[in-house]
Amino acid sequence: MIKKLVGLAAFAATGTGLLLTVELKDASPLNMTILMVVGYFFTLSLVDHYNNLKEGE
Repeated sequence: MIKKLVGLAAFAATGTGLLLTVELKDASPLNMTILMVVGYFFTLSLVDHYNNLKEGE
């Protein structure tokens, strides 16, 4: 179970880091809109992954 939680944390850290890097480099309105959509789906996938981990206990 610990390995799965570490994997979830790595997934969250990697995705968050990528989103923040893009946001800091170019904050144009178009890029911010695209980033919001990608961030939304990233959040949905994190919640889904977490729920799968909870069910697997």
